[in-house]
Amino acid sequence: MDDNYRGVYRSIYSVLWDDPDFQKLSPNEKLILLNLRTGPLSNMPCIYKFYVPVIAQQTGVKDTVCHTVLDTLSDTHWIRILDGLVWVRNALRYDPNIFLHNPKHLIAIQKILLSLPKSKLIKEFAEFYKISLPESYNNNDTVSDTVSDTVSDTVSDTLSKPSGKGIRYTETEKEPEPDTEKEPDTDKGKGIKNCSNPPIKDGELTVKSKYGEFCNVFLTKSQYDKLLQNNGELTVKECIEEFSSWMKANGKNKKDHYAALLNWIKENKRRKGDSKFI
Repeated sequence: MDDNYRGVYRSIYSVLWDDPDFQKLSPNEKLILLNLRTGPLSNMPCIYKFYVPVIAQQTGVKDTVCHTVLDTLSDTHWIRILDGLVWVRNALRYDPNIFLHNPKHLIAIQKILLSLPKSKLIKEFAEFYKISLPESYNNNDTVSDTVSDTVSDTVSDTLSKPSGKGIRYTETEKEPEPDTEKEPDTDKGKGIKNCSNPPIKDGELTVKSKYGEFCNVFLTKSQYDKLLQNNGELTVKECIEEFSSWMKANGKNKKDHYAALLNWIKENKRRKGDSKFI
């Protein structure tokens, strides 16, 4: 490869290869899905204009087979295709290096969305990830002059909502009320991040340990173990991080973090149950 042209890089989780839904795909379906996710046509939010001949040339798969594969990937909810655009549905959610609660990432994503041809698919994407679009997007006006205003509004709106990779609330779900009750300061045990927790002594079954990026999620060892047993380590750690970031960003707290995480994980699974890890 020419050292002067290396292109951009894309990141995915290696656990994708162990995902049962991904393993069900044929070799051509896996190849084209990975091309859509990581190819030179893709972008930061992974929604963009695509061209079947280009995909065929890059993958070595015939045009006719490409069309069949794209239909299959669409039917199985890995991608959405509309108006000449393709959206790899969970690519942004499972990108290890891009976060919607990062204002710089959010601004970059919104500028990309506004640079694409107007489409209902853009609106679907924005609704899925709770990203605001300018009012003029729904009209026939141009949107280029409204980018800066909308970016500012979007950063404000997004930071007031759960901050995970795409995690969002439904319209009927209410934002939790602030809780004045504080968790004890004598928390013990080992959290997910390097929270300063002394070792738990024998018999201290009700002592809560600190978890999460900001060490503000409090669980007993038995509660944490039960979450791991019922939901798996990847899901639990991801949801704890999202819950921790959400409370920190919004100045919120919940009286019972275990009960709150049960609901968070349940909602997280419901939204991610169609396509995973890409």
